[in-house]
Amino acid sequence: MLTLATQSDVPLCSMHKPVFQAGSARLEGRLMLPEHARGVVLIGLRLDSGVDGSTCEAVATALNQIGLGTLSLPLLTEREEWDSSHGFDEELLTQRLTIVGYAIQRRDLLHGLPLAFVCEDMELAAAFTAERSFGANLRAIVALNGVANHISSQLDQMRTPTLLIVGEHDWDTADRNKMIFDRLKCRKSLYVVDDVDRGLDGPDASQEIAASVSTWLDSFF
Repeated sequence: MLTLATQSDVPLCSMHKPVFQAGSARLEGRLMLPEHARGVVLIGLRLDSGVDGSTCEAVATALNQIGLGTLSLPLLTEREEWDSSHGFDEELLTQRLTIVGYAIQRRDLLHGLPLAFVCEDMELAAAFTAERSFGANLRAIVALNGVANHISSQLDQMRTPTLLIVGEHDWDTADRNKMIFDRLKCRKSLYVVDDVDRGLDGPDASQEIAASVSTWLDSFF
């Protein structure tokens, strides 16, 4: 275990590298856990995610600053990501997300802590499906790059508060998510990041996105 303090306003965090067994797959993550953490946020993005890596790091740091643990964990192995069929296997991703979610809650360090998910695309579809398994212990979902077409049929059943984040210059995604936003019946928010495209990268974009995610999630823990 390594104790880190990168800035004076960041609480001391313990860093762990947990491994989750999901069938034959070993999923390796990075857990940052502040002292007296109020909850844990699973950041489940693919290794080849369209979201800029600096944005994910900024989001994790911002969440640690407000006392939330973060588990950065791709739900697919590197080999599976080479096989494009796995990336669109919603059933597999839902199963992985559920396994990891339950495993998080059983670990001594995290026992009983409420959860939130940060994800995109098919991981988001899995989160929408898996929410039934976690009930009230799943506090909120953040969708980087918003909601894709193939999961729009599930929107009417969503109960978990959901934040959609899209880039202003990702025209198709931004327009689609403005319509999808109206269909969501759960507590919801739509945040459009100025002057960025689907990668959600650009001058000051990472910190802006991190601030919007931490502000949203802070209200549910």
